[in-house]
Amino acid sequence: MRILLSLSPADDFPYDTVNKHTVQGFIYSLLRDTNFAEYHDRATFKFFCFSDIFPIGDFKAGAEKHLLISSPNRDFIESIRNSLRAGQIFKLGGHKVKIRYKIVQPKLSSRFISASPIVLYEDNLQNRYYSFERNKDLNFFLQRLKEKNKTKEAFKGRTKIEERSFLKLDDEYFEKVKRTSSTDESNRILEHLCKLAFKETGDFKLIEEDYEKIDIFIEFNNEAKRIWNTFSAIMKEDDNKKRREKFLAIKKEFYSYVISVTKEKVGSVCLENGIRYVSLSDLERKYDKETGFISEGGALII
Repeated sequence: MRILLSLSPADDFPYDTVNKHTVQGFIYSLLRDTNFAEYHDRATFKFFCFSDIFPIGDFKAGAEKHLLISSPNRDFIESIRNSLRAGQIFKLGGHKVKIRYKIVQPKLSSRFISASPIVLYEDNLQNRYYSFERNKDLNFFLQRLKEKNKTKEAFKGRTKIEERSFLKLDDEYFEKVKRTSSTDESNRILEHLCKLAFKETGDFKLIEEDYEKIDIFIEFNNEAKRIWNTFSAIMKEDDNKKRREKFLAIKKEFYSYVISVTKEKVGSVCLENGIRYVSLSDLERKYDKETGFISEGGALII
């Protein structure tokens, strides 16, 4: 199910003023008084996605742009719809925007066209994406093609898939990948051991406990800087109850700029107001906008 938002700005401002973090924070703010109010904090995959704001180009007063939000969970989209009123004014990136909306149900076909690149994690512990420019070895990419065959197997015999079935099929697919991936890796290691090719088996280390994660606020842009300054002012509030109430008002936006990094990889990141913090002036040293957090120390052995 999908909901299309039409955005009419009250003034002119640059296109990059509203980024994916701004949009994500806006969506979570719409869920604040719904059954999905705690969705952001759940340690699970979030079954929704959203488009870039289109058409691309700077915002002009009165000129509509659009945002498409999708989810296989009908209740999720209906919760967003119920939080909106036609002509309602919201703030995106500090600018007033009038919003109207409609539910859309496009016909699905066997071919999909993506307006943005499809990306793969190379190492999700380090928040690093796979790149042909950085990694010339095609083995990783070919392994993903192999997993694509598992996708075909999972959906074998199905000529039509209703959108409401996506959640169930997603669970079936990942269960199948989990079973077969374990077998594939075991067979690879066994093959190398039989050849006494110990170097090819990889390094092993018993894991006694999960890696400790550290939350870090990334001052990604001026909007993040504004939120951090608001947070810093809130932390100076002496009244615990007032401090908590004020933080709850910005909680969704605040955590849209927070990432979790393994403790060994944090390195020299300052601690302020009880949380690690990368300022906008220090962003280039600790955060790459394409590959994510810039870690320090040796590689983890898993």
